[in-house]
Amino acid sequence: MASFSALGALLIALLAVLSNAQRGTVLPASEFNFGSFTNGATICYANSAVTQGHRLTPASRTFTFVPTTAQMLVRYIQLISTDGQKFYAQIVNGGVGTANPASTDILVTAVHKGNLSVLVRIYCGA
Repeated sequence: MASFSALGALLIALLAVLSNAQRGTVLPASEFNFGSFTNGATICYANSAVTQGHRLTPASRTFTFVPTTAQMLVRYIQLISTDGQKFYAQIVNGGVGTANPASTDILVTAVHKGNLSVLVRIYCGA
């Protein structure tokens, strides 16, 4: 009986870790937010991607950011569609809590073939 409760505790701990993982989503949206915004956080990275055209495969872009020592930690990540179209987003590496020298890599993919218009903002702080 003791081994069953230990196994149950291990399963609960594993589910807690997985539920907090910064993975992407299987559902597209027009905005994604990772982490929690605080007043002390400042924008340490901003970039955008705009692709338009007729393609057979969905357009994808990867954004890569490495915080400097002065920027401290990644605290909040915001991805916004600038044209209201839905897209997919996935944090491939790093994410909230990442510090120098590790990178944060974010993959965004269009839902509708070649149309992708996304703004990425990463906020850093202590």
